[in-house]
Amino acid sequence: AIAEKSCLPAPNLPLLMFCAHPYTNTDHCFLSLHNNRVYVPNQPELYWRNINGCVEGWLIISDGIAWRPEGFIDFWLPSSSFFLRFENVKNFFFHPVSGVQIMLPSQSTLPCRESSNIVFFEKVIASSLPTCTDCIVAALCLHRELAFCRPCDKSWTLIKIDRRLLFVDILLHEGKLYAVTQRADFVVVFDLKDYYCSPAAVCKIKLLEMLHPRPVVSASIWREGQTLYFNNLASFQLVKDNASNDLLMILATVDGVREDDHWLVPLFTDY
Repeated sequence: AIAEKSCLPAPNLPLLMFCAHPYTNTDHCFLSLHNNRVYVPNQPELYWRNINGCVEGWLIISDGIAWRPEGFIDFWLPSSSFFLRFENVKNFFFHPVSGVQIMLPSQSTLPCRESSNIVFFEKVIASSLPTCTDCIVAALCLHRELAFCRPCDKSWTLIKIDRRLLFVDILLHEGKLYAVTQRADFVVVFDLKDYYCSPAAVCKIKLLEMLHPRPVVSASIWREGQTLYFNNLASFQLVKDNASNDLLMILATVDGVREDDHWLVPLFTDY
């Protein structure tokens, strides 16, 4: 009787993606938690491109410095000083299993000079699968500005606010865009659903002040010769608990060293 029974296959554990540094010719790769093996995908869509985010197995990708031929001219310049000569920078969803692409508007549609920078997007998120009609895509830009679009849109929309706030992380939840400021003083909420229901409307903005005790940001940075040291360097990340539907914020503090003005070497991270 036991021999006649069939066991269900074990569920596949997720793959962790390791993104290559934009200034190297190494490839992105995946680590399987099931067998601890590393897989290097043989897909041209991933070669030398920037992975800006993901949603339910779909990667959100933009052109990389090495992928663009003109990138090799100023290859070793700081990324902040690298600007494309072509106006059209490709941004798209890519499914690494099926190979399907869904295009997003080019970042060159944003009304600012920095949109021609090859690392213009620091983070891109989506509210749902790109195949859903109500999918909204939001981006954290190079100079901490925010933009959003839908896959069917012809251009990105830059979110304009009255006060000067620098954002460090974003999260989409129930049609609203949540953004945390640099020192975690505020979480700003933008209602994007109202905008798409009435394009003439302006995004409703709500400022949520952080309750006490607030995270204390007290970083220190010093130099010894050619080596730069930093202590208690803080970063903030917004996450959602799928079980409770609560929004949470993770605070990470890092101690590390920057050698030869090129690489950051973390020594200790505390959450």
